[in-house]
Amino acid sequence: MTRHATILGDRHRGPDALRPRALTDEAVPLAGPYDPRRAVQSLPSLMRSYLNLGGWVGDDAVVDREMNTLHVFTALEVDRVPPRRAQSLRAVRG
Repeated sequence: MTRHATILGDRHRGPDALRPRALTDEAVPLAGPYDPRRAVQSLPSLMRSYLNLGGWVGDDAVVDREMNTLHVFTALEVDRVPPRRAQSLRAVRG
């Protein structure tokens, strides 16, 4: 399990009613010990951006052996993005 997957489960899990559950034997729970600073630094920048906008993740990561990676369900409720952040994103959009 990677450092960032465990920090996701600890700090960024979504609401129970909305969180999907993985339906495969290749699912790995987003739990375990980690170093918070190293874990945050290891997150991909796009994931950090979603989380900074209020995004959240599901319960599990799914192992993709062919691509040698983990897939994590990520959701971003657009109407919950902080107003100032939404305004700056709209400005970039042009």
